[in-house]
Amino acid sequence: MNRLVAALLAAATVARAAVAAGESPEAAGGYDRELGIRLLFSASNPSMFHARLAIRDDNAATVAAGTWTGGVSDNALGRALGGGLEASWGVLPDLRLLAAIEGRGAAATGSFTGAGANTKTDPVLGLQRQMLDRTARYPALGEELGVTVLLRDLGWCRLGLTARAGVWELADAHEEGTETGPLRTFAWARNLSATAPGGLLGLEWEWTPGPVAAFVSFGYRELIFRDVRYDRSDSAGVQTSGDYKFPDDTRFQLDFSGPELRLGVEALLALPAPL
Repeated sequence: MNRLVAALLAAATVARAAVAAGESPEAAGGYDRELGIRLLFSASNPSMFHARLAIRDDNAATVAAGTWTGGVSDNALGRALGGGLEASWGVLPDLRLLAAIEGRGAAATGSFTGAGANTKTDPVLGLQRQMLDRTARYPALGEELGVTVLLRDLGWCRLGLTARAGVWELADAHEEGTETGPLRTFAWARNLSATAPGGLLGLEWEWTPGPVAAFVSFGYRELIFRDVRYDRSDSAGVQTSGDYKFPDDTRFQLDFSGPELRLGVEALLALPAPL
């Protein structure tokens, strides 16, 4: 998080210097006294290293028993989709403040098929296999405050540097599994909870032909849930809870950090100057 804050401050300083050096936003109006409401969508490439490692470990342990085939692909966790609402207010021709509510998430699913001891031959139905289904879903919600510095305004489009930071929390994040088949039925669920600071630094381009506009931005997001807790229960009535850790006592983390693409539409309302 410290690296992100330092990068935000440095980038904002450079951007303001560029504006002062001759990129005059006042010629086309800039952000001054402009109210904006955005509907946004995002796609990112998060690290999710620990979550992917946990899936690989579970795949290896399950298949190593010699009575299961299949697995869960961790590649799906390398894609996170999201969306949200953002409101902004132009306090200066080259500076606007913003507040946003956003959500994002990544998920992976897969299954194992029984073999050997995990099969049963029925005289009528023939060979029947046990099945394992696994699901990992990691949605998160965040509230962020930030600024956008205008780099250039051509009237019909604008280029800006945007920076924001806030608090995020896991929202209904969970891992679950079920075993079904002729031998037994069993289910378990592990609910996860955590909060973490997060932020984004990026460049955004706005197409501004009128009161309804569109935008696209690309940047880097920093968001790591480091202190994840779990509550686990299963169909046998067993319940456990605590800090989520690997067998070697390493804390489990959910790392949403990575490059992020954002796009959407916005309504712009230019308020009259005070008398």
